[in-house]
Amino acid sequence: MNGDEVIWTTTNLEKTPSPWNNYGKVILIGDSAHSMSMARGEASNHAIRDAAELCEYLMAVNSGKLTAVQALSDYEKAMIKRGASAAKASRDAIFSRHAPGKFYSNFVMRVASTLFQTYLNVNTWINSFWTR
Repeated sequence: MNGDEVIWTTTNLEKTPSPWNNYGKVILIGDSAHSMSMARGEASNHAIRDAAELCEYLMAVNSGKLTAVQALSDYEKAMIKRGASAAKASRDAIFSRHAPGKFYSNFVMRVASTLFQTYLNVNTWINSFWTR
């Protein structure tokens, strides 16, 4: 290695949801429909919301307001729109927290904070001799 090789890169694990053909028989919720990182802590909230919204659409089918195919199609459109927005926000949060500039900035601030705290501790210790 001459120092020019990239030995580590970030990988996008979140997938923006896209429409799929369920033939009116299969429905996806939660991470199976819109995976996202843990950066914003929203994944389980979206899975619960997916289940609740799906129940509302299924109750509309049961009451005769919608057909099963229409209910699943309407649910998927709403879920994909919401899931895509959340997956993008999650991905953006990961990259903004782990950007090289952010790392160096945070590192410098941690070092400065430690040095300042050490200065305060030493200063307090020295002053304790003068006040005896």
